[in-house]
Amino acid sequence: ICDTCKEKRNIEKRYSNDPNNIHKSSLLSSLRCAVCPITGGALKRTSGNQWCHLFCAVWIPELSVGNAITQSPIINLHTIAPFRKNLSCAICGVRSPHYVCIECKHPDCACSIHPLCMHSTPHKFGELIMYRNRHHSAQNQPPQ
Repeated sequence: ICDTCKEKRNIEKRYSNDPNNIHKSSLLSSLRCAVCPITGGALKRTSGNQWCHLFCAVWIPELSVGNAITQSPIINLHTIAPFRKNLSCAICGVRSPHYVCIECKHPDCACSIHPLCMHSTPHKFGELIMYRNRHHSAQNQPPQ
């Protein structure tokens, strides 16, 4: 069971007798990634007691995990380069000071993207370098 599922279960149990569900609703809505707009998914606690997708932590260069075995907490959120929060995602279009994009490493491309948006598209990525499909020769293109 993932960290967020455990937390949801604890919240449900703790506030099962709350007639208005105000506290429960507030706590459940706080289970959001601190660096991207995508809801749900495999979230891990951060060292600052927030939540972050493990996938985001892997792809955002400044982030890492404190314990390699448990893959938590996600650390170094405070070290994220400020310019990353001013980038617009080429997939979802969201630009917010609360969310972080990574940039394409191709020298002629200004594309930026949220890591989970990248994961949900047919972009080719690997070894912490993101290239848009147009940067590859026809033989290396993924099937359309």
